[in-house]
Amino acid sequence: MAAEGINSGPDRVRLRLVGILTALVYAITLGFYLKGPQSHSRTARELFAWFLVPASLFLFWKGYQLVNGSEATPVRMMVGFGILFC
Repeated sequence: MAAEGINSGPDRVRLRLVGILTALVYAITLGFYLKGPQSHSRTARELFAWFLVPASLFLFWKGYQLVNGSEATPVRMMVGFGILFC
């Protein structure tokens, strides 16, 4: 008996892609802070944070949708998270 949802082919590939992109964002973060946060200017750290937070939130959201099988986009919740974290 085959389970539905994430075990299907396209969803599994999409979840793998989200995982790879998340690992890439973590690797970029590690590379940015490898020399220590004081090695970059305040502007560079701020711009990097503006890249990191939305990218992480988006990837988490896509992974959450794939794992829970939710096709509907919770726009209201995403706007709430955007306001809360920015």
